[in-house]
Amino acid sequence: MSSKEKAIHEQEIVETNDRVDTLNLEIDPKDERKFLIKMDFRLMPLFCMMFFFSYLTRSNLGNAKIAGLMEDLNLTDSQFSTASSVLYSTYITAQIPGVLLMKKFKARANWYLGLMMICFSLVTLFAVFLDNFGGLITHRVLIGLFEGSFFSCMSVYISDCYFPHELGKRFAYLFSASAISSSFGGLIGTGITKIEGGPLAKWRYLYLIEGLLNFVAALVVIWKLPPDASTIFKTEKEQEIFRIRDIKRKHFMGNEEFSFRNVLQSFKSVKTYTSIVIQFCQDICMYGFTTFLSSILKLGLGFDSLQAQYLTIPVYVLAGIILIIAAALADKWRIRGPLIVFLNLFSIAGYSVILGCKNDALKYFGCFLITVSLFSNVSLNESWLAVNSAPADRRAASIGANQTFGNAAGIIAPLVYRAAPYTLGHAFSLGCMVVAALVALGQHFMFKRINAKRLSLLDTAEDEEIEIAKGDLSVTYKFIT
Repeated sequence: MSSKEKAIHEQEIVETNDRVDTLNLEIDPKDERKFLIKMDFRLMPLFCMMFFFSYLTRSNLGNAKIAGLMEDLNLTDSQFSTASSVLYSTYITAQIPGVLLMKKFKARANWYLGLMMICFSLVTLFAVFLDNFGGLITHRVLIGLFEGSFFSCMSVYISDCYFPHELGKRFAYLFSASAISSSFGGLIGTGITKIEGGPLAKWRYLYLIEGLLNFVAALVVIWKLPPDASTIFKTEKEQEIFRIRDIKRKHFMGNEEFSFRNVLQSFKSVKTYTSIVIQFCQDICMYGFTTFLSSILKLGLGFDSLQAQYLTIPVYVLAGIILIIAAALADKWRIRGPLIVFLNLFSIAGYSVILGCKNDALKYFGCFLITVSLFSNVSLNESWLAVNSAPADRRAASIGANQTFGNAAGIIAPLVYRAAPYTLGHAFSLGCMVVAALVALGQHFMFKRINAKRLSLLDTAEDEEIEIAKGDLSVTYKFIT
């Protein structure tokens, strides 16, 4: 096979972002489906549970506010916004060190992740004793410290088990857990609103219940999460499938030894920065909306405390449903950009309704429109960057930058949602949705243009002009658009 024929052959294989010589590494599709189903059932419930409680402890401040936190601690709106934002000061800085430690203790991933959960569950439990603004700030800073790298560490584990083109659906599972977590927070908030005459203030029960549940979940992770995914499979046939998949995955990921050159190349790539812009804008919506939804319903739309808690539940249920559908379509159609743009149109309409209407029922309907892209586009954008970045260290650097700058939105969002009826926050979020849609559309056409140019080069270049290189810089690499 000439170099040109080999390049064209690899161009076809790259449709699955799995550029390897498959002649001697064939897996029966039915066997592989059974293999994936078994791995999903063994791993994804645990990871969804982990992300569920991580997101719950990070976003429960809004529910605590409705349950009386503000009054008991004598907080102003400005202090509450500061407490919401300060979590991300340590959340951002802990990401890279946390991931490096995860790699060091990879053989004990269950203990590493489980101990992280124990730490932030204890911080949540100790919040029962908060009695001033300084204590609340300390609580939020510690939550950010222990949770900062948690999602990235889970991503490292998952990416060692699945091919890049399989990650979209698995990320969707995780973010559906965050939608369920938000609903669960509203459910707990509804329950504690009905507590009368207990020894604790209502908002303290929120932290007590969530902290205890989180601690139990951490013990389950230590007990049930396999330190190595290969230990899931016992039969010789399953182990052979795992071996073949691991060879293919490592071929796509490239040399797993750290290369500073690859890291630098990730920061020279336009797609790294366009992805960061999309992520930041989408996170502004996600962090602002999930933290303040209860307050929006009570202080912005006029519902009472009980209504403001339970009316959040159907909003987040819809978010979870849309997320799963969007991820399935994205994997089936092998697109990301057009879906991000389409879903953001609903959020743009939702913010417009809230800003432009005076009827509370219509404003509540606007909340449902906003939630269409709430978790979906964060997940789609992260998987978009992951499947379009290779080898492994270049992907890790790109995702790390995306997460770091994207999560900076957690600092900004509470600062624009300072006081009811939150007009500035809604207007700022609306602008972010427009920017994210435009940048996603631009990135979509950028990838299509690069793919067309590379395919043209393969068709017209002489054999000696074609460089068979690994990674997303290779002429044989086809981007997901």
